[in-house]
Amino acid sequence: MSDPAFARREVLHQQRSALKEQILRLEAMLGLIDATLVSLEGGILMTKEEMFEVFDDFDPSEHEEEAKERWGHTDAYKESARRTKAYTKQDWERFKAESDEITAAVASLMDEGVPPSDPLAMDQAERHRLQIDRWFYPCPHPMHVNLGRMYITDPGFTATYEKIRTGMAQYLCDAIEANATRAAR
Repeated sequence: MSDPAFARREVLHQQRSALKEQILRLEAMLGLIDATLVSLEGGILMTKEEMFEVFDDFDPSEHEEEAKERWGHTDAYKESARRTKAYTKQDWERFKAESDEITAAVASLMDEGVPPSDPLAMDQAERHRLQIDRWFYPCPHPMHVNLGRMYITDPGFTATYEKIRTGMAQYLCDAIEANATRAAR
């Protein structure tokens, strides 16, 4: 990278473009599962075509039963269903764009060798937490830590992050934990 002939800007644009494609799956896991769960509760259902248009052929119906089994009894699940039932296609597009920015920033920090305990990484973990809090349900730091741990223990979530960047599930989990520690001080 220190070679003057190395086109760092071009490489970063290529990496950003590749990340945007991979991020679709992650955002679909977070967003469309909730949207589909809302439809089960009688909320507004996006057509499959609309879902595919926003989230690149992700089919949330593949995860409906598992999500309801795992979290259907929780207040967070109920709050997420309440909030998301009113979301429009444009809302989901805004959510996805915001998620793309956060995930790309995390990947960029990883590429730069920034440790997850660095304030820059913790700031991205905080953005991640606040996005969940704003779009789905209240997400205090301890809950966010549990989500981060799920990213490394649940094969589906792990695979989603690993498609974006090898090691990202662990990196994000570590940054989330460091951020929670920072917030507790």
